Amino acid sequence: MKLTPIEDRVVMQAVDAADMTSGGVILPDMDQQGSIIAKVIAVGPGRPSFAGDKIVPMVTKVNDIVALPKFGAQKVDVDGEDYLVIKESEILTIMEDTNGK
Repeated sequence: MKLTPIEDRVVMQAVDAADMTSGGVILPDMDQQGSIIAKVIAVGPGRPSFAGDKIVPMVTKVNDIVALPKFGAQKVDVDGEDYLVIKESEILTIMEDTNGK
């Protein structure tokens, strides 16, 4: 089943904090701070601007690694897979691999 988030929502899956990025960087264990590390699976089109005349584009992209509050996301089980859904504004940070850049 395909998940298509609406407005400024982001669908992601939690990753093991010991997983490594493609650049070989070990992702930090943020569990102690009450955060979850997750990989973005799908993003919505964006939210309407306050004036309502345009869509504010999303910052996150598919395959981004992000940190989010441990209890901030909604859990969804689809076909035996666990997903997290959260508004983009509630994501704490996008974790970027700066090695080799």
